[in-house]
Formats: sequence, structure tokens, C-alpha cells
Amino acid sequence: MIFGAGFDSRAERFDHLNKSTKIFELDAPITQQEKFKAFSRKKINVPENLVFVSIDFNKESLSKKLIEAGFETSRKSMFLMEGVTMYLSSTAIDNTFSFIRHFSEKGSLVIFDYVNAGVLRKENKYHGEKDIFKTVSRAGETWTFALEEGEIESFLGHYGFTLKDHSTALELEKKYFRDLEGKILGKINGTHNIAIGSRRSSTA
Repeated sequence: MIFGAGFDSRAERFDHLNKSTKIFELDAPITQQEKFKAFSRKKINVPENLVFVSIDFNKESLSKKLIEAGFETSRKSMFLMEGVTMYLSSTAIDNTFSFIRHFSEKGSLVIFDYVNAGVLRKENKYHGEKDIFKTVSRAGETWTFALEEGEIESFLGHYGFTLKDHSTALELEKKYFRDLEGKILGKINGTHNIAIGSRRSSTA
């Protein structure tokens, strides 16, 4: 399941690998309409196992929309949120992760990025912080949700997930932007982190 899928094309690009997997893409109606138009212009076929679900995360019931779309609550699933959490209200975050908790089996994964709370307080501690705020503002958007440093484990634990992997921007630089001599070749935006949680059990 891909939250805020936008123009993500993984379902199409990896269709040959996903024949037995049902993929749900969730996003605002206007975004999905533009995606349909783009696919039509490019003559891209939508895979039969891809289901589009139009939703306003801050206003509509996630569980109702997905169940209506055919989501099976008894299956092990992967929930992917890229560039989503920071735009949601605290209520929408709670509704979304509560849904994932109640409708995922043991071993299901939730993968998402989030911003550090100091960013919302404009403490300017992270590389690229000022510039990304300008970019977000120009797009007419506002970041509304963040987590304190070190809070990720308790956050996931509250929703029945165990922290499986966590990467800060600095850790990602060391992992992906080092040459053979260990020199960092480039900086990435320091405001974000990436977390992977694994569902403990369907009753936790």
C-alpha cells in the first residue's frame, strides 16, 4: 500500500514482479486525476492488480475507504509513506497508524520518513533546513507533524510495531555517498529520517 502515491510508477515498472500482489495507491482525487491523464498521454497501461483509492487523509476514514476498495485485513502487508507524515495533522497521524495497527498481520511492515521536531521549531540545526522550508512554502504547503530525536521507538511501539531499521540523514550519507576511501561525496537534506517498523502481532 502506497500512501500519497503521487506520480509513483513502481506498480507499473515492477508489474512483472508483482503479479500476485495487490497494490493500493492512496492520494487526493485531483492528484490521481492528473496521473490518469499523464498515463493516458504516455500510453501507459494500469496493471490489473493496482487499485486507486482517492482520499483526504485529514478528513476521510481510511479504513472505510480501503475496505470499500477491497483491502483484505487478514493479509500480511507493507505500508509505504514517503513524504506524507509531515503534512498530516496529529489526528490524521493517529488515525492512519491506528488503522495500520488494527488491519495488519504479524510481520507486516510500515516504512515512512519523518522530520525532526526541531525543524518545526525552526531551530536551524540541520543541513538544508532553511532551503527546504522555502520550497515547502512556495508550494503552498505546511509541515504539521514531526517527532523528537529518539522518539521513534516509543512512537512505533504505541501502534504495535517494533523498530526494525532507522536511518538519519548522516547515516544515509555514510551508507550511500562515500567513495572507496571513505570520503563523503555529497550532503543530503538533514531534516528527515527513514524508519521501518515490523508488526509484533495482530493482538499487540
